[in-house]
Amino acid sequence: MVAALFVRGRVSGSIMWNLSSEVGQGKRNNADDVELVRLGYFSMRKDPKAQTFLNQREKDALAKLRSKGPFDQDLDECIRAHQASRGGTQDGFISVAKYTEANTGLYDHKNRWIIIVLNTNMLHMIPQYPRIDLSDDAGKDLSSSVASICHFEK
Repeated sequence: MVAALFVRGRVSGSIMWNLSSEVGQGKRNNADDVELVRLGYFSMRKDPKAQTFLNQREKDALAKLRSKGPFDQDLDECIRAHQASRGGTQDGFISVAKYTEANTGLYDHKNRWIIIVLNTNMLHMIPQYPRIDLSDDAGKDLSSSVASICHFEK
């Protein structure tokens, strides 16, 4: 089940969404984790602030991305294109963030965990954030997990 990260000083009201397990080729790919990554990348595709940083390979991959569904080639392409453009670890999967106040979301003193970056795109594009369960682009498993973690009712 996706997890809530409570982070002091965030505009989002101190909640960011984290994975319960890795998402990518050959990984466990829990349905709600995959839907969280999909929603993050789908938000990136729509986020005008993100557009200025995306290269053509990323834009092409994002253009093919479905907002919902299991892990598939379209999401794999987004992950790989994004990792290639960022530098840092390029393993083809999204890791669970190990956020602390000391590392402020950086896994190597330079690069943020991708799930943290995807939260920023969701924050920009989902007016109800952190209530991502209310987004029309959120999958049913993600919506259910978010609602149950925070005891939200639609």
